[in-house]
Amino acid sequence: MGLANTDSVNDMKHMIRLVLIVPVMGCGADAQRGPTASETAMAFDNVDAAGRHRASRTDDASSRHVPEAGLSGARSVVGVDNRCEDFAVFEKRDGRLRHRRNRRAWPRDQQARFSDLVKLVADEMDADARLFQIWSLRESSHRPSAIHVLNPDLMGAAKAWNRHLYRPARALELQAEMDRYGAKTAKYWAARAEIARMNVFRHNRFYLDQLEFDFHTSPGEVQKRKRSQWAYGYGPFGFNPTYYVPVWDSNAPPWVFCDAGGVVAVVTAVWAARSAQRECRVRGKGSSYVVVNRRFSSGHCRPRPKHDAVFARRARAIRLQPDRRARRGKLWPRATTDRVEVVQHMRRRAEAEGLM
Repeated sequence: MGLANTDSVNDMKHMIRLVLIVPVMGCGADAQRGPTASETAMAFDNVDAAGRHRASRTDDASSRHVPEAGLSGARSVVGVDNRCEDFAVFEKRDGRLRHRRNRRAWPRDQQARFSDLVKLVADEMDADARLFQIWSLRESSHRPSAIHVLNPDLMGAAKAWNRHLYRPARALELQAEMDRYGAKTAKYWAARAEIARMNVFRHNRFYLDQLEFDFHTSPGEVQKRKRSQWAYGYGPFGFNPTYYVPVWDSNAPPWVFCDAGGVVAVVTAVWAARSAQRECRVRGKGSSYVVVNRRFSSGHCRPRPKHDAVFARRARAIRLQPDRRARRGKLWPRATTDRVEVVQHMRRRAEAEGLM
C-alpha cells in the first residue's frame, strides 16, 4: 500500500473517533451564512411517515463492527422537561419565512446571575470561565432557555439531523461494503464512519419527535404545524443538538441544554472546548483561545482572520489573552463523569451562592 493510501486510511480512522466524540459545528453567531430560511426551514418536512417508520426500525446487524456512542456506565437524566422558549413562524408575501421567538422576560440582573453561574461551573471544572461567558453572551445574551432560529441554525440543524438519521437499508449497504473491501482500504473506513454516525442516535427515543407551532400564512390565517425537535439550536450556547447532544448523552432530547438552569449546557460547553482543543492541537493549528473559539464557531480549526479578530477584541475587553493556550481544565472529565452527580453538585454550589 502506498503512502497516500496509508494516510487516507489513517484519516478515516481519525474520522471514526471524531464522529463519536467531537461536535462538528457550533451554531455561532458568526457561523457561515447559507440558504435563506425559506430554503432550509422545511427540510425536516421531507421525511414522510413511512420514512420515519423505516428509520425507527433496528432489526438488522449493521452496527456489529461499530460500538455505539453513549455513556460508559455513568447515570444520566434523559427524559427532562422542555424548558426552552417556543416560537411562531410568519410567511411573507414573497414566500419567505420569519421565525419569531416568544422570548421570556430575562432582565439584566438575571443575565448577570447566569454569567456568574457560568463562572461557577467553569471554575468547578478548572476551566477559564471567560471563554464560556463570551460564548453565552454572544449566542443568547446569557439566556439559558434560548432557542435559536436564524438561518445558520436552521441550515446546520437540518444537514446534521439528516446525516445522522438511522436508515436500515443504507446501513446494510455499508456493512456489505466493509465486508467486500476489508480494513486496509479507505472505502472500508469511510463506510465504517458513516455507520458510526448513523448509530449515534439509533436508540434515541426523541430523534423523530416533532414540536407544534403557530404558522401565520401571508393571507393572515393561523395554522398549526409540526417540525422536528432537532431543527433548531438550543440553550445559552446555541448548540446544534445533533452534534452536541452526544457530548452530554446520545440518548437525551435536544432541549436538555435548557435544563437545570443551564448547568447541563455549561458542562457540555467545557467538554466541547476540551475536545476542540485536542483536535486542533493534533491538526497542528494550536491550542489557544482563538483556536478553540474558531472550532466552536465554524466547525474547523483553520484560520478565519476577520472572525478571529472580532473574537480577539471581545477577549481582550475582559482581559483574556486570545493567543494564550486555553485553560479548559481536567476536573469532571467527560468520559467518566456521572451526569446526575455533576448536575447535583453544580446545583448545590449554585444554590449556596444564591445563583439558583
